[in-house]
Amino acid sequence: MHGMQAIKLSTLTDDRHDQWDRFVRSHSDGTFFHLSGWRTVMHRASGMRRIF
Repeated sequence: MHGMQAIKLSTLTDDRHDQWDRFVRSHSDGTFFHLSGWRTVMHRASGMRRIF
């Protein structure tokens, strides 16, 4: 990957919700829809597993 950085993906686990939400709130482009609670709302509304 010349001139590019690799991207590391990982699944948001229950024990890291607080850390994720702090990151989202501190980011200038973070919105309510990026918070871990939104994943729960979408799961309950649709029954589908949401990946964050």
